[in-house]
Amino acid sequence: MLDFEGRPSYAVTVSASDAGVVGSSPVSTTFTLSVTDVNDNAPVFTSGATRSVAENAPVETVVYAAATSDADGTAENRAVAYSLKGDGTSDDAKLVSIDPATGEVRLKASADAETRGSYSFTVVATNGAQVTERAVTVSVTDVNEFAVTEPVDVDAAADGVIENAAVGTLVGVTARAVDGDASNAAVSYSLVGDAQGAPYTGGEFAIGASSGVVTVAGPVDYEAGA
Repeated sequence: MLDFEGRPSYAVTVSASDAGVVGSSPVSTTFTLSVTDVNDNAPVFTSGATRSVAENAPVETVVYAAATSDADGTAENRAVAYSLKGDGTSDDAKLVSIDPATGEVRLKASADAETRGSYSFTVVATNGAQVTERAVTVSVTDVNEFAVTEPVDVDAAADGVIENAAVGTLVGVTARAVDGDASNAAVSYSLVGDAQGAPYTGGEFAIGASSGVVTVAGPVDYEAGA
């Protein structure tokens, strides 16, 4: 089978002799036969299937760069045009654009991890009648952009404790604060000495760093003004 990629041309030598003359010397000519390249190889994606982008990145940020290789022997039969289509389960392809020549994919609006954690779409590489697809997922990296809210008490019980209560006794305070980040939302609780954040030097109470629950940690004495 002739294969342009394996051998683009052949040298064929034709010899002719006088059939009516015994012992005549043949003469020969060599012809070069060129093999015409046929677009018989589909493009193959060399770019991966996953990428990530930080939320709030500028819209012009490239979130994915499609790349392919093609085994055809001529530039014309290796030329690829890129396009997008949905992944069959979402409309994310409408939220991105692609350069048909370079394969660079950009978001049409800045990403927000709190409202969308990823984008899924399919990149289509077209080379004449040859078409190859790559399903792509671009994950959105959460940025720690929100401050925690002011703590509130979510315990319905009355705030208070009897003197001489045992260590670990609940005092009716469970602090709760909220961080609006998608993944950087962990809140850590601690006790402070005043509203300005002075260090807490008393040993009577403690707070769960992750639970926000305040409990007795040391002697509580009404007569001492605690």
